[in-house]
Amino acid sequence: MIRKKLLKSPQIWFLLLAIALGILLRTQNIAGKLYWIDETFTLLRVSGYTTQDVTETVYGQDVVTVEELQKYQGTSPKDPGIQGTLLGLALEEPQHPPLYFALSRFWAEIFGSSKTALRSLGVLGSLLGFPALYWLCRELFPAQPLISLWTMALYAVSPVAIRYAQAARQYSLWFSLTVLSNALLLRALRKDSVWSWVGYGFAIASSLYCHFLAGLMLIAQGLFVVLLEHFRPTRRFFYFIGAAVGAVLLFLPWVMVALLNPEKVAETTSHLEDSLSWLNMVQLWIVGLTKTLFAAHFRFTFQLVLIGIPLSLCVFYSLYHLWRYGPRPTKLLLFCWLGTFFLPFLALDLIVGGQRTVQDRYFLPCYAVIYIVLAYGIVTAQQSPRSLQHKLGQSIGAIALTLGIVSSVIAIPAPTWWGLSEFDVEIAQIINAAPNPVLVTDGYFFWILRLAQDLNPQTQLAFRPESTPLETTPAQQQIFYYNPSPKLQQTLVSQGQQPEPVYEFRDDSTGFTVTLYRVSS
Repeated sequence: MIRKKLLKSPQIWFLLLAIALGILLRTQNIAGKLYWIDETFTLLRVSGYTTQDVTETVYGQDVVTVEELQKYQGTSPKDPGIQGTLLGLALEEPQHPPLYFALSRFWAEIFGSSKTALRSLGVLGSLLGFPALYWLCRELFPAQPLISLWTMALYAVSPVAIRYAQAARQYSLWFSLTVLSNALLLRALRKDSVWSWVGYGFAIASSLYCHFLAGLMLIAQGLFVVLLEHFRPTRRFFYFIGAAVGAVLLFLPWVMVALLNPEKVAETTSHLEDSLSWLNMVQLWIVGLTKTLFAAHFRFTFQLVLIGIPLSLCVFYSLYHLWRYGPRPTKLLLFCWLGTFFLPFLALDLIVGGQRTVQDRYFLPCYAVIYIVLAYGIVTAQQSPRSLQHKLGQSIGAIALTLGIVSSVIAIPAPTWWGLSEFDVEIAQIINAAPNPVLVTDGYFFWILRLAQDLNPQTQLAFRPESTPLETTPAQQQIFYYNPSPKLQQTLVSQGQQPEPVYEFRDDSTGFTVTLYRVSS
């Protein structure tokens, strides 16, 4: 059917070109962007060392060079190996299952530890999303293959999908495994054979080993099967229970690792409990939804909110249309998917406070539902006998793909994603232009580990305990203080040194501030 349409429909060619462009964009300028701080933790896990190893090095001597820190940024001849990777996760980040990090370690051993090499694994994980989405949509809408192409095209040029495709983190792989597990679930329900259920069980187990939040997907799928079977203990219901229990049993060893280290889990996720005002929360919800098709950097999110309002209306109308006219299994699965992911986090933010619902990376699998729902709305509108709806479907589809293409093409050559961490790009330029610079910080040393990737190899770094200045340096060196605490600034002044502010970044929408001071000795 698709081959015949290829000869007749310009729309099909347009969709295929959008898909090809999206694949190409994922491979462009991978090494050009600054590392995101979470990627710095991936580098540490790949190296096999622990945070304690880094701490002993950086606080054990007055200064270290950028070159000396390289062994914590990838594989090295005498590193602890894959055992160190798994041990570091178990001791310091048990909230992250090991699948992606173990793959990254093996990947780095084969292809090296460069930005291109490490980030290319995320690109590969993202590319797996294309066949997974196509398969899922064919299971959801077997009589409408055009929805599959539209879904892949929207995913191809989606800025948020491309952004996480180029990150050395597990999110793009988790997205693809989530979509694949749902396609395999629908296939197992249709085939109702033992091997189809075994395939589904391994897919959801792999997704669990990629991210703990895959447990929410398993709950959503269980709710879907219960509703689909009308709360009856059918053969398919018991097959699902068997596959789900098997997946949980396979994942149980890592659950035990997390349960044995609850303090570290709480410590590494405590930032999610920082509350935001309701105005900021609503703005960030709309901005997060906007990233489906459009993303650009604004210090204030108000502009993105204005752009996001019509997109939100399109999504909500498409959800309404699907609920009213869509096939029962399809709407049950997609609504269980969305509700199970979002509602628990919303309840936590409402009851105990926090900002869990504005972390777009935790909801990346939910973007798959948005692509599918938008594709369904566009295709059904185009197939309407009413001329106005037909033209509206064509217009919305063209605008959606155009927005995605334009914002993604603009974002790819930029030094950061949508302005995030732009301060470190500019700070690195200032420091690299100075003769014999020393960069000092009394803050979180992982911020400097990220920045170190873009500093000259011989740049010296000094990590100081809180409010402790650098004791002595040669007279020809320039000392820079990265985001010094107020107490450290007071200490410098009390010692007769006058810190000169040379750079300040402030995001007025969140109050986040980064400063750089210079003290010439």
